[in-house]
Amino acid sequence: MSARAVLDKLLGLMEGTSQGRRIVSSLAEQELPAKQSTSLALITNELVSNAIKYGKGDIQVRLFRENGHAVLEVCDDGPGFHPPGARRGAGLQNMRDRLGALDGQLAIAAGAQRGTTVTGSIPLPVGGSASAAPDLA
Repeated sequence: MSARAVLDKLLGLMEGTSQGRRIVSSLAEQELPAKQSTSLALITNELVSNAIKYGKGDIQVRLFRENGHAVLEVCDDGPGFHPPGARRGAGLQNMRDRLGALDGQLAIAAGAQRGTTVTGSIPLPVGGSASAAPDLA
């Protein structure tokens, strides 16, 4: 199943609810089993929804291949998380659990003043293919 096609369709639908903000995507072609593609779509939905709700400016979504993993990255220019040990919602825990079930990981990089980048990665199946991620516009 093409993760790129699934995410393209999802992001197109989400842009209609983005409160006038642009969703800029850079998605490499990536074939994944249906379970991984579905999980990736659910995680993308949660991350982009959070960026719409809490962030500012354009939302950048990237899908690329790195070191045998499919990597999803969602960035916004919102207020970030304060302070680093602050309680995080059930949505982030759900994403950690979903990625953990796929032997993946979730990482959050947030400035104290502005901006958040959330990165999820899952191991690619042996023989998985992807092209290099194009540059963001």
